[in-house]
Amino acid sequence: MQEEKHRALIDKYLTDTLTEGEKKDFILLMENPEFKEAVLHEKHIVAALKAKEKAKLKANLKSFSSRIPTTPQQTSNTKRLWMAAASVILIVSIGYFIYMNNQPISNQFINYYEPYPAVTIQRGEGEKISKALQLYSEEKYQEAVDELTSLASPDQQAYYLYLGNCYLQLDETQKAITTFEKLIEISNDSILTQHSQWYLAMAHLKANQSEPLKILLRNIINQNGMYSELAHNLLKEID
Repeated sequence: MQEEKHRALIDKYLTDTLTEGEKKDFILLMENPEFKEAVLHEKHIVAALKAKEKAKLKANLKSFSSRIPTTPQQTSNTKRLWMAAASVILIVSIGYFIYMNNQPISNQFINYYEPYPAVTIQRGEGEKISKALQLYSEEKYQEAVDELTSLASPDQQAYYLYLGNCYLQLDETQKAITTFEKLIEISNDSILTQHSQWYLAMAHLKANQSEPLKILLRNIINQNGMYSELAHNLLKEID
């Protein structure tokens, strides 16, 4: 019974039909290595089908065309039957391609997003900073937003990174995008900039914003930094 429930969740994930409650269950289950492996296995199968379906469609149509009776002994009704069968395959295959090509890119979010870890930013941080990081590490993101909003500033740039991640966790993707863009604009630290660019990419991914995401991923790849390989893999998935 549990296996069937997991199978149903994976199917819904692959077709982007998870409810909000099911999304939370799915995220928790992705922490289980066996479940995550099953999800990745199914995704690979779907990707393989997508890659091979065009060739299969062409071969099927060619096969049906060659099998259409042409001898005088065959009736026109038989010919029409074969043509109808070929048409059905064409319609179904086109529908499959439309369906696969219209799957939202946000399906990849769960595979690529990991929250920025709650680490100590500086020694001797004050009570307010400790409270903000504690709330963040406990995944109390709305409460953490309230604390981080007053902490993030040009002099304390790293808190924008935490704040943006909170917005991502709260599904407030536009606020996340604005926050990461602000950090990129003011950042004077190359490492912090790389982090902010990657999480900005995650925000665009979650928001299904394909074009700005691709531009950003190519930029990350060209920089050959810490996120270049991840950006390369993600770009292949969505391009």
